[in-house]
Amino acid sequence: MTKIDKLLLGIILLAIASGYLGIRYLAEQGKIVEIESPGGKQVIPLTNHPQKIVINGALGATVIEIKDGKVRVTDSPCPQHICVKQGWKSRAGEVIICLPNRIVVKVVRGESKDDSSALDGVTQ
Repeated sequence: MTKIDKLLLGIILLAIASGYLGIRYLAEQGKIVEIESPGGKQVIPLTNHPQKIVINGALGATVIEIKDGKVRVTDSPCPQHICVKQGWKSRAGEVIICLPNRIVVKVVRGESKDDSSALDGVTQ
């Protein structure tokens, strides 16, 4: 590798690291949690008050815990428990997905909006 190659590699790595840190630590704190399941969509405020929510999915009941302004999945009937291993989420845009049980837990910045009915644009 030449000096220019090393310099370019260093710049690329620095850009990747700063982008990751910017997204990870400068992201806005979420205010609500949207939970989508085969039974429908629920919107729950992300509060400091501890609560446990049981959501029925395709395989059975998934337990979601909200506490200290954070959310996590504590129990799920899925085989690998990847959703449980995701841990606490509190930043807007963070998502916990349990594919086998068909449950999505999404932290949202503010008001919940059902984007499926919104128009992106109009063409003629």
